[in-house]
Amino acid sequence: PLGSFVKLSTGEIAKVKQINPHNALRPVVEIVMDRFGNVMIEPSELDLAQDFQVFIFRIVPRDEVYNTVMKFAKKGK
Repeated sequence: PLGSFVKLSTGEIAKVKQINPHNALRPVVEIVMDRFGNVMIEPSELDLAQDFQVFIFRIVPRDEVYNTVMKFAKKGK
């Protein structure tokens, strides 16, 4: 669903930004965390309909994303 967080096959965490009307499993996503769990200061956009080497691995609960972001913010202090 739009606004959901997903883990990609690359290990990155992304937020579903736009639904693909032709294939719901290949939306446009915004990568918000790298594969090491570091929050991306400037998220990058990826159209999964254009990059068939990357796929959605699983849905990530919002609280899991929130906890990671909070840990990242505390490291920066």
